[in-house]
Parts: sequence; C-alpha cells; structure tokens
Amino acid sequence: MKLIEPQAIRLLSSTVPENDAPAWNAGTAYEIGDSVIHEHRVYKAVTASTGKRPDQNCEGTDAAWRLMGPTNRYAMLDQYVSTQTVAPMDAETLTGSYPGLAQSMTQVLHAADEQANKWIAQMPSSH
Repeated sequence: MKLIEPQAIRLLSSTVPENDAPAWNAGTAYEIGDSVIHEHRVYKAVTASTGKRPDQNCEGTDAAWRLMGPTNRYAMLDQYVSTQTVAPMDAETLTGSYPGLAQSMTQVLHAADEQANKWIAQMPSSH
C-alpha cells in the first residue's frame, strides 16, 4: 500500500464571504474587545493599540491580540477537524490546490483496481 503524504491546501476561489470582522488597519486605534481579520485569521484585541500587527503581537505577556481562529471562509482549511466553513445553500464550490494529489490518487486507484481484479479472479465461480 502506498501512503499519500498530507499536502498544503490553497483556496483558489470561494463565494463564501470573509466578513467575520473588519480587516486590520495599521492606522486604526483598537480598543480591548475589538475583532479584526488579518491574513484570513480572526484576532481579538486584549489591549488598546495602534499599528501592532495581530500576527506579530499575539503571544507572550505583552500581547496586544489573541488569535481566535480562521475566518469562516478558511475554517475548513485549518489543521483542526472541529472547525468548518458555514456557507449558504447557493455558495459555489470551494476549490483547493492539491499538489501531486491527482497523480497519487491515480496510482492508488490503479493499484486498488488491480487488487480488485485479483480478488475477482480468485473467487470461486458459481456454475
């Protein structure tokens, strides 16, 4: 059996809005409790700040932001099974890029087909 290595998935297109919070802006003064989106992640302000990038100021005792998780659009692509993207019924299919997966899946399916043919050939015929 050939194992398929996990691959990074990249979102190519989506009709799911990314409107969980406003986009972070370096010139905006944020108050405790404000939420922002930065690089497809939602952050919540734990201190008042201006100009502190959420992704660079979310750890340690002097953190200005707390990472809350991915935006709804990107929830399905994070490393956790418990998060999911919630979309309206008319949302278009979300597309990801799976490097090398098509070739690997073809090889797996071909091997499975060969094995299935061997099993069928070994089955006793019912005359």
